[in-house]
Amino acid sequence: MSGKQQLIAEGAFDDVSMAIMIHAMAENPSPKLQLLCGSLGFVSKEITFYDREAYGSEPHKGVNALNAAMLALMGIHEIALRALLHAAAPARKLNVTGPEILSVKKTAHRLGEILGKEPVFEGQEGADAYLNDASQAMQLFGYPSVSADTLIEWKGQWLLDGGRGLGKHTCFEKRDGSY
Repeated sequence: MSGKQQLIAEGAFDDVSMAIMIHAMAENPSPKLQLLCGSLGFVSKEITFYDREAYGSEPHKGVNALNAAMLALMGIHEIALRALLHAAAPARKLNVTGPEILSVKKTAHRLGEILGKEPVFEGQEGADAYLNDASQAMQLFGYPSVSADTLIEWKGQWLLDGGRGLGKHTCFEKRDGSY
């Protein structure tokens, strides 16, 4: 055995809820990043980058989908390459979320403020929550250069400027680890 099968056999993922594994796919030159399904317990996400035209006098309002996809892929590869410097046997597990603890409800309210809309919630909040501790990753790689607040602002502005959401289900309400 080798790779992820070896790590699974050795119990490296026994207490891991989710892992990101990267494979460069040269035969797929389209401007999108795909996280494909097919592994044990793998959650599939497809990210599509959309262009938006802009006048030459307002380039900041445009989006080049290929550049955005390449920047995203380079960022992921950069994390993977830097992580290789800290590889160990048995495997070392790092949570690579951001440093902030985000409330889904507060985040929805903030995005609602930006968009001038009131969020609608269904069901009741749970008494507990999943928290991710990225302190080891922050210590090794430093803090992200963009804060969660800035990302929320950017998303709101993107939507206000005519950008579109994909209407994909988030699974935020799931509590059993099955997504």
